[in-house]
Amino acid sequence: MTYDDSTIRLAWLGFSDAHCPVTTYHLTVGRKLGSSDLLPADKPLAVAHTKDDPHRDEGFVQKQEFSTTSSIQPNQQIFISLWAENKVGLVSSRLHGTFTAVPSQSAAGTLALVRRCQPVTCEGHCTCAPHGQLTCASTGGCVDVKDQPGFRRLSVYDIENYSVNPDTNILDVDFTRSQCTLAATWRTTDTSGKAPERCEWSVGEQGQSMGGGLLDVFKEPLWREIGQRNMAIYTTGSTKNSDAILEPHKRYKVYVRVWYDANSYAVYTTDGVQTDKTPPELSRANKVAELRSDTTRGDVDFITSTSNVTLSWKDVFRDSHAGLARYVASVSKTLGGRDLAEDTLTSNVTQTCLRGLTMDSSDKYFSTVVAFNEAGLFKAAYSDGFKVCLLDSFSAKSHNYARPGEIWLH
Repeated sequence: MTYDDSTIRLAWLGFSDAHCPVTTYHLTVGRKLGSSDLLPADKPLAVAHTKDDPHRDEGFVQKQEFSTTSSIQPNQQIFISLWAENKVGLVSSRLHGTFTAVPSQSAAGTLALVRRCQPVTCEGHCTCAPHGQLTCASTGGCVDVKDQPGFRRLSVYDIENYSVNPDTNILDVDFTRSQCTLAATWRTTDTSGKAPERCEWSVGEQGQSMGGGLLDVFKEPLWREIGQRNMAIYTTGSTKNSDAILEPHKRYKVYVRVWYDANSYAVYTTDGVQTDKTPPELSRANKVAELRSDTTRGDVDFITSTSNVTLSWKDVFRDSHAGLARYVASVSKTLGGRDLAEDTLTSNVTQTCLRGLTMDSSDKYFSTVVAFNEAGLFKAAYSDGFKVCLLDSFSAKSHNYARPGEIWLH
């Protein structure tokens, strides 16, 4: 690793993923642990994975040269953090290092790794901790400022969208269909006050101490470094407690600890999420039905309108765990299709009139209702089909076969 005025050149290797290839590396370079203040826009630098320089059986050497926002001074200490991201967006643990710019007679110099470092926070965070750990000896003096003014607070959300865009609206979920993954994202809720410098995250079962039910706190760190990122993903196989699994009817939380400086911190948490692996259930007695009108009951096989049809699915679905979230009703010439008309309705609605269709008497049509529960699982129910009966053609047929004195049907 070398530097030249306001340029740094790095090289690294050692990241691998046996199941999904590494695609990207992320770097922070700054004057503090986890900081990016020496990088343009004060944001982590993304570097694409390359396969140009294999090194024995240790993988491919990655190289990156980049400019800093200010000149590198002799004997200056620089904090560098590095982590990898695979093709599905999961990230590795972070590697941290403190480097000293070794003075040189020329403009270029080397960055020497500091092997005996000092804690940079009251908790003992350091870049020379033993492998698998984040801290050296704690210096004490940490202050919980969650209820104090002058600091930007966080809102933390349970999510199922693992590629959340920071600019999109966040939907906080109460249920997840995964039995092995928890995910959360967070946003500052205040526009004034001291902003967080970096974040850590953890998980645990509600009602237990932090980490309980998921982490083996005797073998692995309770907190995981996330730096300036605002999203965390936990998978059960990524911890030493590999037998952990999200169990139904238990609520799990994601915790976020933010650091405002070396001594000030606050812990925020999601409201919790439950897992549900079962879709809604179908009734054996009740079916999706086409109605003659919005005010009638009973399934019909013929309707007179070529553009509208009223559907009912009262008591067709139930979900005793996650609960029903919404329905999607549709009509098509094929069973399960939705090409002619479709409507999305809330869970308290069990009847709708689909309008704007184009139907004729020569085809048979089918209605489909798909029920989604709060975990996103779904089940579909179908009608037995219906046809359109045009009054003009029916009257003409009645006229052809009517005998004197009979009343024609209109």
